[in-house]
Amino acid sequence: MCQTWEDVIWANLNGLLENEMNRIDNTSSIISIASFELASSKDFLLERGDPRIFFHQIQSTILQNNTSNLIEEMHKMLVLNRSHSAFYISEEYKLEALRFISTLILFGRQYLDWEEDEKSTAIVAYYTEMSSRLENFRPLTIAAYASRLPETEQTNIYSQFLEGFIGDKEEMSILILLGKQYNLEMKKILKQTSYSLINKAIAQSSQIQKTKHFQTEDGKMEEPFMDTFQLAMDWLMLDKAFWLDALNAANYIIRFFMGIRHLYFAKKILNMIPMEIELFVSRMPDVDQNLSEYRSHKRLLNIFELQKPWNLLIQSAPHNTDSTNDIRKTAKWRKEIEEQTKRLEKEFTFILEGGWLGKDAVETDHISKLSLQKIYIPELVIQYHQLLHLTSTIIPKNSEKSRQMSMYITVKQKELFHIIKAANRMKDVTKEFTRSIADYHKAN
Repeated sequence: MCQTWEDVIWANLNGLLENEMNRIDNTSSIISIASFELASSKDFLLERGDPRIFFHQIQSTILQNNTSNLIEEMHKMLVLNRSHSAFYISEEYKLEALRFISTLILFGRQYLDWEEDEKSTAIVAYYTEMSSRLENFRPLTIAAYASRLPETEQTNIYSQFLEGFIGDKEEMSILILLGKQYNLEMKKILKQTSYSLINKAIAQSSQIQKTKHFQTEDGKMEEPFMDTFQLAMDWLMLDKAFWLDALNAANYIIRFFMGIRHLYFAKKILNMIPMEIELFVSRMPDVDQNLSEYRSHKRLLNIFELQKPWNLLIQSAPHNTDSTNDIRKTAKWRKEIEEQTKRLEKEFTFILEGGWLGKDAVETDHISKLSLQKIYIPELVIQYHQLLHLTSTIIPKNSEKSRQMSMYITVKQKELFHIIKAANRMKDVTKEFTRSIADYHKAN
């Protein structure tokens, strides 16, 4: 007498097994519907939600060769959490059920020629997502299951896992190594992780507004977004294989901060990249474009950093008397002016003569090269003229250079003229240039 679901099914199978082993081409159910109904009736003795009923339903569906219906119902119950699914299991067993069906899907794909489809992939993806949560943390499971998914889903799943991970750099490195061991597309995954965090940090930084003046110093504000930027950079700096990507990410973030004139934060991003990474990237092939932009950002920020001590030095001219001490102080002051001016002029000419965001620099989707040039080029032209004009009595050749600035931007560096015009700053630039011309006429 059959007492349980198993008894009924095995009674049927034992009678049919020998014949069915010889029917390789069979695609229909090998047990009658009546037999399944009889087997299922035995489960009425069990409480609703008992996991044994759930597994009996799954086995029945497989034996009836109806895996498409199985996937459909599992997706409804486990992913969409719909109570009206034909399958049911108590809430306390759902995670185990999800793990079982995810494993079954991967087994079926590997050994039973089950086709990949959107819903079966969603089930496996949902299980890996659940495994990334702190209460169910299983990094090995996530990597193993992700490796069996199509590339897009694999990238999304492992990237989301890394993005939400909280741990130290050693633990982060282990997760990268784990992904490599399972042959995951770690380059794509880490780039997606990093840029997702970057975009999150940009959204977090909405508290800092775009200003009309260049912010070069700490505003003493809360900076939680900088922690997110740091995490985005860390994921790309933990492995040498991704150091070029780290440099590119830094360029991307620096452009953002330059676009809102917060140079202090742009400088902090630069400081996140150790010299070791810059030197390593410089030895790689075909990186001129990437490295040049990074180094040109450094030089532009250097101008704003050097301007403050230079201005203070200009304003601190010693009293000019005939005493030996004053003569000595004046000579020292003039020498310092010459040295700092020479250093600044080198940076100015590099930037203004195409060294920053030139024709070889790539465009980005968050801010265009022209937008940045319109912000900085007119201001740098004005500052460069001031540098030449204010040192013309100390460095005589600067007097001629300052008077020739209009020729500099219209003939020698014509692109500057077009940028200044596009930025509607021609009036400001012209006003600055007239200072040196007016002083020249006064002197003569």
